[in-house]
Amino acid sequence: MLVALLFWLLALASTGIALFYGGRDGRRAAFLILGASVLTIVASRIDHGWQQVEIARLGVDLLLLAGLYALMLDSRRWWPIWMTGFHLAAVASHLAVAIAPAFLPRMYRAIESFWAIPVLLSLMLGVAFDVRRHIRD
Repeated sequence: MLVALLFWLLALASTGIALFYGGRDGRRAAFLILGASVLTIVASRIDHGWQQVEIARLGVDLLLLAGLYALMLDSRRWWPIWMTGFHLAAVASHLAVAIAPAFLPRMYRAIESFWAIPVLLSLMLGVAFDVRRHIRD
């Protein structure tokens, strides 16, 4: 419960900063993150409790990866590259479970969930550095 609370606090802080200060790229990234977060809640009702590859969550992660990739290609900033790379690692964790299904459910959840933190920190710090350097889209 504490981990979920910390995730939501970081998610709201980073997307809030991006929405208010991030310019076009920051707003796009914030909407992608918020949309994926809501879709992940829906997907968690469908999936199997981390006992096997979570297909619905993998679908949400692939959609977010596609959105971040498009943002990365369209942006002049460095932080979308980092966001996309970190999220690619989250997608790879689903593939690791598909290849080696003996993963413990707690381990699968921890590995997949961990990568949200660097994604959110990349957004927040990237926008903060852009604001500090007076860079706007």
